[in-house]
Amino acid sequence: MNGLEELQKLLDKEKMAPVGKDLSLVMQKKLKKSGIYFRIFARVKEELAVGRNVRTALKTGFQKALSAILDGNVTTLIAAFVLGIMGTGSVKGFAQTLALGIVVSMFTALVVTRWILYSFYAIGIRDEKFYGRAKERRTLNFLGKRGVFFAVSLAMIAAGFIGMGVHAAKGSGTLNYGLDFVGGTSTTADYGKDYTIEEIENTIVPVVADVIGDSDIMANKVEGTTQITVKTRTLTLDERDTLEQALVDQLGADESSITSQSISSTVSNEMRSDAIVAVIVASICMLIYIWFRFKDIRFASSAVIALVHDVLVVLAFYALSQTSVGSTFIAC
Repeated sequence: MNGLEELQKLLDKEKMAPVGKDLSLVMQKKLKKSGIYFRIFARVKEELAVGRNVRTALKTGFQKALSAILDGNVTTLIAAFVLGIMGTGSVKGFAQTLALGIVVSMFTALVVTRWILYSFYAIGIRDEKFYGRAKERRTLNFLGKRGVFFAVSLAMIAAGFIGMGVHAAKGSGTLNYGLDFVGGTSTTADYGKDYTIEEIENTIVPVVADVIGDSDIMANKVEGTTQITVKTRTLTLDERDTLEQALVDQLGADESSITSQSISSTVSNEMRSDAIVAVIVASICMLIYIWFRFKDIRFASSAVIALVHDVLVVLAFYALSQTSVGSTFIAC
């Protein structure tokens, strides 16, 4: 189990699951892509490759990487700012966490990382082999094959819309909306034992999934008690009785403590519409920033089109794979 999973479980335990999902998402994005650090070290290696000494390469590398880092992160901060103002619920929470993650990552890259590298240089680690040297790489003619790439992208996007149409025609909905969207049934029971989050996921959730035939389940501890609340799709009266009996027979729940009730969706139509409007406004603000920054509308429009393309490809994946769509999807 990695550190991000441990962090998520801790936040779940402390009833901070929504924050944990946002924070985990931002951290994974920063840790996996590491775009800021790539830009810095790529520039340093380029300077070393043209014959600069290590000291000059470090200084020039950070200077050249600064503008690219600022442009890339300012546009994301603009989006986070707009989502934070116009969004509601989990969308606003994600925007705040995203902005915090960007600011912290920029500080560590531009200040802490520079200080560490200069410290290494100061104590005598000055051989360029420790800092790397850019290697000559074979150039790939992506523009020459743009027709192929355009066709592949359009095919993936079209497949997503076709998949949504097929699912809608079958009556299952265009997307596989999770409990956050459609609501369901909440079942609370006292198990006489203080389960950990991991034990709940490995012991209680599989039993519930087997009974109702659905793996889209949310389970939480009731603070200060040995009770656990399980949220599932909307269950019929017979399914509720079957589930309650299974909790008693297989998990030793106190039969007299079991209660069931219908729950409404936590993601309203208003929240969904607010998120869509916020994304459109954020895209326009990013378009204006890039336009003024580079004095050319083509750069700005290309960046926004690429962003829309990525969103449509992700939407196609969710539609075709029928992956559960929850509040985090709307926030993203």
